[in-house]
Amino acid sequence: MRESCYLLLILAAATGCAPRAQMLVLRPAEFDVSGIGRLAVVDFEGEGEAGKIAKSVLLAQLSENRHYALVDQGELARVLPAAFVQGQPNEAALVQAARHSGVDAILTGQVVSYNVADQKQTDQHISLGGGQSSGPLGRGSSLGIGIDTNTLLSREATVSLAIKLIDARTGEIRAARQTSHSFEGQVLNGQGDLPGQERVLGELLNQCSRDVVAMIAPHRAPVEVRLARQYWGNGLTALRKGNSKALKGNWPGAAADWQAALKDNPRNHAALHNLALASAAGGDFAGAKKQLDQAIAAYADSDYRKTQRLLNEQQKVVQVALAQVAARPAISPLAPAPRYASPPANALPPPNVLPGSAPIQQAAYANPPITLAAAIEIVKQAAVRESGGGLPFDCEGTEGADEFRVFVVYGQSRDAAGKLQGIAPGGHALYRVSKTGQLLGTAPGA
Repeated sequence: MRESCYLLLILAAATGCAPRAQMLVLRPAEFDVSGIGRLAVVDFEGEGEAGKIAKSVLLAQLSENRHYALVDQGELARVLPAAFVQGQPNEAALVQAARHSGVDAILTGQVVSYNVADQKQTDQHISLGGGQSSGPLGRGSSLGIGIDTNTLLSREATVSLAIKLIDARTGEIRAARQTSHSFEGQVLNGQGDLPGQERVLGELLNQCSRDVVAMIAPHRAPVEVRLARQYWGNGLTALRKGNSKALKGNWPGAAADWQAALKDNPRNHAALHNLALASAAGGDFAGAKKQLDQAIAAYADSDYRKTQRLLNEQQKVVQVALAQVAARPAISPLAPAPRYASPPANALPPPNVLPGSAPIQQAAYANPPITLAAAIEIVKQAAVRESGGGLPFDCEGTEGADEFRVFVVYGQSRDAAGKLQGIAPGGHALYRVSKTGQLLGTAPGA
């Protein structure tokens, strides 16, 4: 009887509209990337500086992903200067230089679109109005004319990247795909929030870059899950605290609260169910299965069965991703580049010379220098990432003998004309950029 009472006290845990949380789960690369450990990302083709900007953003996201040992394109240029003709990558020469340098694959591509445009439309509406009035001379009428002016500002933008992943050892194209993201926004008479052009392009480029990372590297992606709830009984307060933390992505903190709820009532199936989700979020699917089995044994809820099927599916996906990680060559990013003395049987022969060219020289070579405009664009992308895209900003840059310096001012909003309004707290930063497009450091609040 007492056990039945305990069950009744928490019977409503999974009923009603359950709160939905997200957990990050390891996902495999969309393409076969087995055997690739050292990856060189080279400048993309594109108008103006768009190709260099795209490469910079991709390098930043691949560095955060940590799957590959990234090799600077300058390493390939030093091995074979012909890999870059007038600053533009030469694909055939790049493959030879990469093979000679022990680079496994090259990521190249094209910026198909990197455009943003504004359109302003002004309409005027004439209105007529009248009224009655009375005075010493009697009653009379009046007529009024009004002109209403409305200004509609529309902003549209599109960023598209086409990528190609080339296996340097065989010359095989391992991946080829295009990704695109667009934006449309409007404000009427300056009322509302319309992100600035640099913020829009920066976010679209980040979205395209995340797509590319998902194509060629194991990565973490959000999965939506349902949390069990409790309406009364022992452990109620602790379980609700845990749910609140899980909704914010704090799974370790949520697990501690659910453990406290379980201590108050060892048969709290809602706490057991949610602990299973926390275990899965941490990659412990064996622990998750055990906790979920205990929850179902205490209360065989249909939603718990759905979670069981979901975790089984996610475990299979994670195992594929882990297999990709295991297939990556064990090369430290700081280790010297290996030399492929004997390439695979299906590899192209590793010639030391290009047809009609001189033998490969280990000549000193630097990346082609960028312009001040490109340095400012690189800083804009960094500023969007670091601010989360939530603050408008303006940039001004200067060119020195050895580096560029770009000063960023963060504001609170923009007026209808696009002028920055107010200064955000701590809203200044000075960025240093090398002549080859590398961020050298920042001085926030400068």
